[in-house]
Amino acid sequence: MSPLQPEVTVEVEDGAGPFAGMLGGLLSANLVADPSKGALVRRSSGAVGIVVTDTDEQVRLHFAGDQLWVTSGPAMAAELRLVGTADTILGLSTVPLRFGIPDLLTSSGRGLTSRWVAGGLQIHGLPRHAMLLRTVLSLLNVLS
Repeated sequence: MSPLQPEVTVEVEDGAGPFAGMLGGLLSANLVADPSKGALVRRSSGAVGIVVTDTDEQVRLHFAGDQLWVTSGPAMAAELRLVGTADTILGLSTVPLRFGIPDLLTSSGRGLTSRWVAGGLQIHGLPRHAMLLRTVLSLLNVLS
C-alpha cells in the first residue's frame, strides 16, 4: 500500500446481528491478509444486501470510499441482493474464483453454480451489477 493510500477499514454497526458481525470479521481479516483488496473497496460504490434465510437476518454492505460498512437492516433496497442460507453465503468465501467469478473447472465452483440454478442461492440485480458481485465475491474469498 502506498503511503498516499489510507488503510481501508471495515466498520460493523453497533448492535449488528451475529451474522453481520461474523461477515464483518471475515471481510476485515481478508483485507488485513491481502491489503491489495482495498482497491476493490475504494473503487466500488453502492450497497449489497444479504438475506440469510435460515436465521432471518438481513445484512447490508455499504461501500463508502475507504470504509466498508456492515450493518443489520433491510436488504431489499440494495442494488445487489444475495439470498441464501448462512452456509451458502459463507460458502462463497471458499469457492475458487477465476476472473472474479466461481471457477466452473472446480467441483466447488460447479456446486455453487448448481445451487444458484436450483434456487438455493438467489442473486438479484444481475446483470446490471455484475461488477459489484465480482467485488463482493473477491472480498469474501479466502483463497485468493
